[in-house]
Amino acid sequence: MNRSRIAVGFHRVGLILAVPVAAIGAGLLIAGAAGAGDRSTLAAVGGVALAAAGALYATCWSVGWAVRGFMGEPEVEPTPASLGAAANPVLAPVAVEGPRWVKRAPPTGFRGWLLLPAFGTIVAPFFPAKAAIDLVEVVTQAKDRSHPVFLFVYGEIALNCAMIALSAWALVLMVQRDRRYPKVYIAALAATAALVTADALLAQALFGVAIDQETGRSMGRAIGAALIWIPYMRKSKRVAGTFSK
Repeated sequence: MNRSRIAVGFHRVGLILAVPVAAIGAGLLIAGAAGAGDRSTLAAVGGVALAAAGALYATCWSVGWAVRGFMGEPEVEPTPASLGAAANPVLAPVAVEGPRWVKRAPPTGFRGWLLLPAFGTIVAPFFPAKAAIDLVEVVTQAKDRSHPVFLFVYGEIALNCAMIALSAWALVLMVQRDRRYPKVYIAALAATAALVTADALLAQALFGVAIDQETGRSMGRAIGAALIWIPYMRKSKRVAGTFSK
């Protein structure tokens, strides 16, 4: 088995171990924020689980990277000396050379794990668009818009419009295979997780709106997506090879 396969094996094991642990930790944190059970205990356990997930993934990734090394895969290339040795056995003792280390070209194209964020980029603009439409309907159907809560609603509409623009830009960059796409995708993931969490916490703090089960699931999905795909976008060789224009 070559070093590349061993490294990929370590990376996959790290991902398989880290994802469920991170999901459990995010769920506990959300449950603590929602007030289910002892908040401090759930938050502490969730934080420990998230830290453990990060440590597991980072450890397996580091071990895999160390096994593979920074110089690529060993590959024997013909050299003038070795060709001369093949033609003249007398020269063989003085023409023996070890394997050379050569860089392999990174994988490219929308294959493997990259298919998932690519699909997510395609559908991403529809979610803030639906949220903005629902909020506009709430405003238009309200008889009295002088309540302070509508300032909060207007702010949500503006933020959702900004997320539509950011998601659409990421989609354009992805289609063009622009090297800026990974950074824009990471920004969209981080912004989504931050906005969903801040929206729920502010609504609870300012207006007493409880964090229900659906809101908790939305927070969990946004935080989980950020924890999984931000490291992938930063470290994946396929991402670096595909988006290079």
